[in-house]
Amino acid sequence: QRKNGLFKKAHELGVLCSVDVAVIIFDERHGHDTKLFQYSSCDVRDIVQRHLRVSRDPWF
Repeated sequence: QRKNGLFKKAHELGVLCSVDVAVIIFDERHGHDTKLFQYSSCDVRDIVQRHLRVSRDPWF
């Protein structure tokens, strides 16, 4: 339920501010497979690639 609320807010942010938004969630629970949930206003790969190009953070 909180995940859906986060995705809704991301959608609203993208629409209201005319920006590209990506939200990636990994749900890792002990003894279960990892689940991936994602929302993006366009192709999430494009957003991640753009982030990697412009980011100057040393951990990338």
